[in-house]
Amino acid sequence: MLKVNNASSVSSDGELIIEGLDAETDYVFGFCAVGKDGTLGKHYIVEASTESYVFDGNTDAKVSISINSVKPAVQDNPQFGFYVKIQAEPSQQVAEYYIQISDSSTESYLTQTDFVTNCINGSQQKYTAPAELTGFDGNGEICAPNATIWVLAIDTEGKLVPVAETKIEDTWI
Repeated sequence: MLKVNNASSVSSDGELIIEGLDAETDYVFGFCAVGKDGTLGKHYIVEASTESYVFDGNTDAKVSISINSVKPAVQDNPQFGFYVKIQAEPSQQVAEYYIQISDSSTESYLTQTDFVTNCINGSQQKYTAPAELTGFDGNGEICAPNATIWVLAIDTEGKLVPVAETKIEDTWI
């Protein structure tokens, strides 16, 4: 038997499948046989990279984004962020879509690849019909300055459409 992380095992005639990896990422996997008496066998190091996402969906699968309102979170002081109300309208070719606001508070750690990964693994809110995003209290979605709306659409064949961007002009200071 092959033990993986000392927790689960894979039969010796099976294929080892490693799941939950991020796209566009380099990985190093180490393997070592351990005898019943605890002696270590030969160490094997395997370097591998995951591929980029393939965006080959129907180019007519689009989500129209309307920005209904933008208000400073603190009166007359946009440095503290904004409340933004957003309307999303998918075309007939869209099976589902996801929305993320990227801004000055997330730009150092959130990439579009991370956004797509979050969508695919179920960490992101999925929409299948027109939606109005008004935040948890109805005042609007909260964002920092320099905000852009990212939308990932998945077409009716289950294929990814490239992430679309809509700049929230009134937040750029």
